[in-house]
Amino acid sequence: MSAHQGNLNAEKLREFIAGLDDFQIQERDTETYAHMGATLTDAALQAGIHYDNVVRPRIKEILEKYPDARTTSKFLNLLREKGPGYVLNWQGEKKIKTLLALAELLRAEGIETETQLAQWLQDQDRRGTLYAISGVGPKTYDYLWLLCSLDAVAVDVHLMRFAAQAGVKGEYAQVRDAVARTASLLGRSATQLDKAIWLYQSKRRQ
Repeated sequence: MSAHQGNLNAEKLREFIAGLDDFQIQERDTETYAHMGATLTDAALQAGIHYDNVVRPRIKEILEKYPDARTTSKFLNLLREKGPGYVLNWQGEKKIKTLLALAELLRAEGIETETQLAQWLQDQDRRGTLYAISGVGPKTYDYLWLLCSLDAVAVDVHLMRFAAQAGVKGEYAQVRDAVARTASLLGRSATQLDKAIWLYQSKRRQ
């Protein structure tokens, strides 16, 4: 995609947002859980799942029941001791395999906290390393950035639909670029606009 087309997409998105009376952008960016068990569970479960009904309650339970599992190693030990299905209250094998592979990779890399994960993610070579894990693609990679309070856009069905309503067409990378460029035009971070669009679309869905 050319820079010219990227700028046109950003203008379309900006004009669309300007016409929405109930669209709000929060001042604060997303904060970390300060708990790698919650962070990795969120990243592994979120794709294709109703977040508020399925993912959020499980994150809340992990934070409340297992406050000590805040490092990658402690969380992995917990999963092995009690079983991932029990800890997550989850039956499907696919996402559990993704979670285990992600946690094992990060422990092997010496990544125990969100701060360390944030530094590790900013090496572009990490993208391919994470993509080698089944269940991890561009959305999960970008979502990990958000969970570590790094500036990013993680394009899901909400952002895709919002962009389409604004007349912005394209695949994942094009929509991500449009949101990031629009955030710059609005004087906001990409994370802030990502979250604002997600919340707006979630409320409309309800």
